[in-house]
Amino acid sequence: AKQGDRVGICVTNLDAKMIERSIAASPGSVTLLANALCLVKKVRFFKFPCRTNTKFHISIGHTTITANVVFFGLRELSEARKDPSNPPSSSSSSSSSSSAQ
Repeated sequence: AKQGDRVGICVTNLDAKMIERSIAASPGSVTLLANALCLVKKVRFFKFPCRTNTKFHISIGHTTITANVVFFGLRELSEARKDPSNPPSSSSSSSSSSSAQ
């Protein structure tokens, strides 16, 4: 196997019920992050409002965590949908990014 490949490993005397999914990597090769900027879309099955400073379960791959979310940029996205030839300006997105930090 080469870097990035998925592999299965049989470990004797290991109770599979004690672990979920894991990752084996060399030290320092997996970067942890505290904040992320993402484009999100509410799924139709979620019946509650999505409000800023609410805790949500965030899943990426096979990992799920709880996180406080901050929503912003809805006005800019709505305007871009009305006029696809005029996407949101880079100045509005850069000011949004800096406010998220």
